[in-house]
Amino acid sequence: KFNGTDGAYLMQYGKGLLDGPVGIACGPDDGDLYVASYRSNQVLRFSAAGKFIGVAAGASKEDGRRTKSGRRRQPIANPSGLAFDPHDGTMHVLSYTTGSIVRFNQSLAGARTYW
Repeated sequence: KFNGTDGAYLMQYGKGLLDGPVGIACGPDDGDLYVASYRSNQVLRFSAAGKFIGVAAGASKEDGRRTKSGRRRQPIANPSGLAFDPHDGTMHVLSYTTGSIVRFNQSLAGARTYW
């Protein structure tokens, strides 16, 4: 994190949590920072102060959902970028391996579900 006025280094965060960070966006309503973690197949969420909030999208390491072949079921595979729709807060994640854009809507609980 750098100072927006003079560019001075302030702090770093996410070390040990991110595995190949390749995309970043600020949430339109909450000011939180969302980071695409390519190798972990997740989008991680951090507060503006740098505190880890949780997995905003993608399967957590503890998630037991599996396909019939036994592979872990994931809505996104190798996220390579993300953006928020400024009108409704929908998060769009580029899924490199599947060659698709996955949309996540904001639920009442603040978590994100995909379709």
